[in-house]
Amino acid sequence: MKNVKNMNTDETVAFNFKRLLDENGIRQKDYAQKHNIDPSVVSKWINNKRPMTASEIKDAADEFGVTVNDLYYAGTDRKRLEVTNSEYLS
Repeated sequence: MKNVKNMNTDETVAFNFKRLLDENGIRQKDYAQKHNIDPSVVSKWINNKRPMTASEIKDAADEFGVTVNDLYYAGTDRKRLEVTNSEYLS
């Protein structure tokens, strides 16, 4: 994975979505089931094979209790989403 500072917008959204899933202990298949999405779509988001649509990003923000903008910013761009886990910085 790229350093968070070198990601494009779609990569940043995918990174933040995956991080929020992990932080909230939500499995991809559980998120997919709750939102009536095929699990392969969630996998494609995370692996940056298919970008999330605006409505999918809004649904994710609502699910995690964050703003849509929080999904668009990486690490230190938003203090609230500062990335400190080395797993996310590799």
